Amino acid sequence: MCSDLKKAQAAISSMSYDVGAGTVISGAIKHMRTKSFQPQNGDRPNIPNIAVVVTDGQAKDPYRTQYEAK
Repeated sequence: MCSDLKKAQAAISSMSYDVGAGTVISGAIKHMRTKSFQPQNGDRPNIPNIAVVVTDGQAKDPYRTQYEAK
C-alpha cells in the first residue's frame, strides 16, 4: 500500500513484467480479491474495496476477467 505519489511511482517502477505471459487481468483481480482485500492484509470490513487496474492491453481471457471482477 502506498500513501504518497512518490512511493506509488517507485513501487510501480520496480514491478517486474514477464513479456511472454500475456495480459492476465483476471489473475490480478483474483489476487486482489483473495489476498489484498483480506483482513490479515489490512482490509477493513466497513470500507468499500476499490482497485485500479493498470494494464498493457486487452485481457488474455476476457470471460475469466469478467467473472473475477463480479
